[in-house]
Amino acid sequence: MGTRAISRSIVGRDKEIAILEALHDSQDPQLVAIYGRRRIGKTFLIREFFRDKGIYFELTGAKDATTATQLKNFNRVYAETFGQRELQKKPRDWYDAFDLLRKRAQGKPPKQKLIIFLDELPWLASPRSKLLSALSYTWNRYLERENGVIVVVCGSAASWMIKKVVKDRAGLYGRLTRRIHMLPFTLSEMRRFLEAQRVQLSAPQLIELHMAVGGVAKYLAGLQPGHSVDQLIQARYFDRDAPLKGEFHQLFRSLFDDYVNHLKIIEALAGSRYGLSVERIVKETGLSGGGGLTDILTELKESGFITFVPQFNNRKKSGKYVLTDEFTLFYLKWVKPVEDGLDDLSGYWQRQAASQEFRIWAGYAFETFCLKNTAAIKRQLGIAGVTATVSQWHDDGAQIDLVLDRADGCINLCEIKFHRAEYTMTQKDAQAIVRKRERFLAGTKTRKALFPTLITVNGAARNAHFNQVIVNHVEAERFIE
Repeated sequence: MGTRAISRSIVGRDKEIAILEALHDSQDPQLVAIYGRRRIGKTFLIREFFRDKGIYFELTGAKDATTATQLKNFNRVYAETFGQRELQKKPRDWYDAFDLLRKRAQGKPPKQKLIIFLDELPWLASPRSKLLSALSYTWNRYLERENGVIVVVCGSAASWMIKKVVKDRAGLYGRLTRRIHMLPFTLSEMRRFLEAQRVQLSAPQLIELHMAVGGVAKYLAGLQPGHSVDQLIQARYFDRDAPLKGEFHQLFRSLFDDYVNHLKIIEALAGSRYGLSVERIVKETGLSGGGGLTDILTELKESGFITFVPQFNNRKKSGKYVLTDEFTLFYLKWVKPVEDGLDDLSGYWQRQAASQEFRIWAGYAFETFCLKNTAAIKRQLGIAGVTATVSQWHDDGAQIDLVLDRADGCINLCEIKFHRAEYTMTQKDAQAIVRKRERFLAGTKTRKALFPTLITVNGAARNAHFNQVIVNHVEAERFIE
């Protein structure tokens, strides 16, 4: 079976598949790091892509297991992979274990591939295990000379993978042939993934589902065809056997060894619509500033939970951290308050989705959605090739949520509106946009052209107020290519 025939079982990962195909087609030895959050589909991608492409060895780390237990698991997998009984003499350490794989690599037929997949590497490589030193020694001394060998290391703890593997300054420094950072599905990828399950939604409904669940493959698997977006969200979170029950704490537990302080920051950011500066985070959480806080913020950022947004034209380069993970935003607002009663919440989300509280929250969630889709916004504005910095701006209560400062002498001041129906601008709305533009001009003294830009999810009526103030209109439903 050819590479492309196998790849068809993987939906929505065209870029990653292209990378893996290039690696597989090469005869050169390959050392690949793949990382991304829990449930994103990393293991499925590697397993599905490399099945039947040679000798495939897959070892998955067990969380909090001793090195002896991990080596026992290695022994079992080694025996299963190479068709023999478990070794009489079990490997004493990871040097022994990798030496067994080295002998298999050197003894294989020249044109045969050997794929070694080490899944959940952060769990395998506990602090005293010496796995990383054994891996780097075996790769540097032997495997990087063996054609047809592909070693893939994988982990959900993105910060750990970046620090210990991607940016490692020791044995693996400069040795990676490729790294793959798996991100949540884009809207286009999400639509393809759902259509493969026969789930058909309109573009605005896809956006709303994405705002509630995010683009994580596992969170989107098993949705019921023929259901509305409200029914789908209800089933994900609030039904008796909802698949995302307990996922929040499992997610953080899998990523960070001591996640209490991570949660303090996440919850503080969830309570601030426009984000928090480092100083405000210290005040809100009671955590001390310094290197420890910087490390936690970096880990949360690299794991995809938060985004740093600079403040426009601020020479001190100050800015705010904004919570931009959809699943976390939804959980903290809607699930956590009723978590203890989740066994008796039939119809809960349908009722909430019709409330004013939902409309307020959805406005916030749509703003973060737009913040993460600035590339799609630029494409629709016709400036995909123009360099533009993304920022926010505020001054004495006036807030512009998204500012695109362009290298071509223009600035888009974005007004973001979430409505389940077509948005109709009122006179009050138009006056507010004009005031923001005037205050921005006065406060920044910019000489660039200012373009008030409206971003909607269900279109906008072209009435007199719209025509009076809006220069550009971005329709988020067109983000789906």
